[in-house]
Amino acid sequence: EEEIEQRKSAWEREWEELEQDREEAEHSLASFRGGLEAEKKAFYAMLEQEHAAFEAEKARCKEDWEQECAEKRRVLKKELHEAQEVWQAQQQTEEAGLHKAKVEWQRLYCEQRQAFEEECNAFEKEMELTRKQVEDDKTAFEAGVRAQMEQEKEMLARRNEQLDQQQQEQQRRLEEQRAEQCARLQEDWAAHKDKVNEEQQGHRDAMAAERAQLAQELEAERKRALNDVAAQRKLHRQQLKGVAEQVSQTRERLWMAAEEQMACHALQMALAGEKWQADKARHAARVAAAQRRME
Repeated sequence: EEEIEQRKSAWEREWEELEQDREEAEHSLASFRGGLEAEKKAFYAMLEQEHAAFEAEKARCKEDWEQECAEKRRVLKKELHEAQEVWQAQQQTEEAGLHKAKVEWQRLYCEQRQAFEEECNAFEKEMELTRKQVEDDKTAFEAGVRAQMEQEKEMLARRNEQLDQQQQEQQRRLEEQRAEQCARLQEDWAAHKDKVNEEQQGHRDAMAAERAQLAQELEAERKRALNDVAAQRKLHRQQLKGVAEQVSQTRERLWMAAEEQMACHALQMALAGEKWQADKARHAARVAAAQRRME
């Protein structure tokens, strides 16, 4: 009975030690869980800080990019406005030149037409004077030869024929001179008109070439600006992608470390539980053996 009491006391002490070990294990588990929760909170707080820093960096990059784009748009608008002003000045200069050429052409045309009309008027006056002179000569001749009309009838007829022929010849010469002058004036007018048309066509071609070149330069500048913006956007996306990958890697690394710690703690708990079960089984076996011996 004393041996049974001693063994029972020893088993009770062992049971108390096992209970203390179990309480210490539970306390260690609780402290580990508290530390794990604190680490988890710290980890999430760090993630939140990194996310806030990432969002701030993202907003700053976006603001810088928008400011840079606005500055480039302002510069491009300024260059476009300057190019338009230069083109308008050139167009005004060319229009002024065309207007001046048109005024000069109209002046020359008016002068030539006035000279032609003056020549025509002079020719008409000369014709009128000649006709009047012929009529006066004819009247004087008829008055002079009226007394001798019967004797000089044949000579008067020949004289009238000669005068008619002279008048026709003079009329023909005058018509030829007038036709030659008209043809010469028409040729001069056609040559001047062709020259003015060629000059106007040359001005139009030069203006069209300058406009096409200006449009090409503006299009090339716009494409270069778009390519620069696209490259900056691509670089910004790559930077954001790198930051996201770093955050993801850090998150995975911390999560793996936490999982490893939890696995180690679970293994320790399993080992402690197995030890406690084994001790409990040994204690139960000892109690059963003592009871059998007592029986």
